Amino acid sequence: MHIQEINNGQIVGVVGTGARLLIGDTVIVPRPDRTFSLDAKPFLVNIIDVPVPPGTLFVASKRGKNYYKVDSSAGQKLAPENRVYFRTEGEALRAGYKKGY
Repeated sequence: MHIQEINNGQIVGVVGTGARLLIGDTVIVPRPDRTFSLDAKPFLVNIIDVPVPPGTLFVASKRGKNYYKVDSSAGQKLAPENRVYFRTEGEALRAGYKKGY
């Protein structure tokens, strides 16, 4: 099997003569030209579950200078191992961080 690309949410590739793909319980039968495509969604999962301490509304990085709302895109991009959480903006300011949003 040779995966050529992921295009429009589909994994596209070619398999050897007489080959079939088995993904879980699903058999993928290639086209006569030995090409195949299948939904890429099950393979494109990148879930990182980072527990946020109850009552915290703001987050900063140990390495950074700014704080963000926990649910903001900037806050969610912070590396989990470097996160510092705050209940209020005042706590973040007293810790030396400045508003990053």
